Amino acid sequence: MTTTAKKPRVAFQGERGAFREEAALKLLGHDIELVPQRTFADLYNSLDDGIADYVLAPVENSIAGVVHASVELFTSKSFSILNEIQIKIEQHLIGCRDASFDTIETVQSHPTALAQCSLFFESHPQLKRVVADDTAGSVAEVIRCGDPKRAAIAGQRAANNRRPSPVLDADVAAAFPDARAVNEGLRTLLRLTARRRHRRARSA
Repeated sequence: MTTTAKKPRVAFQGERGAFREEAALKLLGHDIELVPQRTFADLYNSLDDGIADYVLAPVENSIAGVVHASVELFTSKSFSILNEIQIKIEQHLIGCRDASFDTIETVQSHPTALAQCSLFFESHPQLKRVVADDTAGSVAEVIRCGDPKRAAIAGQRAANNRRPSPVLDADVAAAFPDARAVNEGLRTLLRLTARRRHRRARSA
């Protein structure tokens, strides 16, 4: 009788379709169980709570710099760093089925994603920015509401996961306001971590 090997459970902050999901699949392959978590606190607690074996968390963004909310929680934990991956970020303007660029009035996303698209908003001052918890979650909310006046900024995976959803404008973060990003491309560094295993004391 053969037993099926248990897939490693990998937690990330955000909903399915987030860039961190993409990073997990690129780093570890598809033979894993993805465990989305709503907040960074939930993410890091997932190891202590036993609902994940590994955590993939953002460390630094080429425009926004250090992701302090994530790094500060990491330093407060006794976790081991296992691996790192850097992924390229392409942000798209995504709406519901009946939306078009001309109907959009508000655009929601994670604050880092909105900052990455600052020149896009400067070019389209009629669009109001709305801060949300994450990119993929913003797409999910826009699709649920079905309001053609609302759109979200997120990656292609988030659009594909939602029926798929129309991309109203592609790569809206292409015009980088940061010289480093022009040279390197818009990228995010993510770190794979796990609980540190304490060595057993040897008996005398």
